[in-house]
Parts: sequence; C-alpha cells; structure tokens
Amino acid sequence: MSVTEAMGGTLMVQSVVFVIISILGTMQTLKGFLQLKDGKWYALIMVAVAVAYSYVFWKTDILWLKGAIVAWSLAQIGYETLLKTVLKILDGVGEKFSKS
Repeated sequence: MSVTEAMGGTLMVQSVVFVIISILGTMQTLKGFLQLKDGKWYALIMVAVAVAYSYVFWKTDILWLKGAIVAWSLAQIGYETLLKTVLKILDGVGEKFSKS
C-alpha cells in the first residue's frame, strides 16, 4: 500500500466521522425546532441530511462550508450534552441551598 492510498483511507475515515458528527448535531437542532410525534419523520429527515452531508464532504472542495457544518454540529452536541447537564446540576444545587 502506498502512502497516498493510506492517506486516502485516513481521509475517508475522517470524512465519515465528520459526517456522523454533522448528522447528530443537525438532528439535535431539528428536534428542538420540530416537535414531531412520529419518529419515522426524523428517520426520513436523517437519511436526507446524511445524503446531503455526504455529498458536501466527498464531492465538493468548499472547506469553509465543511468546517462550518462540523463546528456548528459540535457546538449543538456540546450544548445539548454538556451545558444543559451542568445547568440541571446547578439548578439542583441551588434548590438544595434555598431549602436550607
């Protein structure tokens, strides 16, 4: 295997990871905006988002767009998982102090 082939494989894995992160962040955002009761709609939307992001990451050379998608998605995932959790913990601590 040549170095170019190895790098191509590495870039492929990196692109797959970026697409997965982007899909997760986008779906988190959409769940905040859309209040769909049927999970099938989210599955259909996820397929459409996956196809769109796969196209962006493999067929275009628009680096700023790729970076923006990943950064926005990571920020959304971080907000949902980290910041909301910390705020819930702090809210619980505040309630404990206000009761005493």
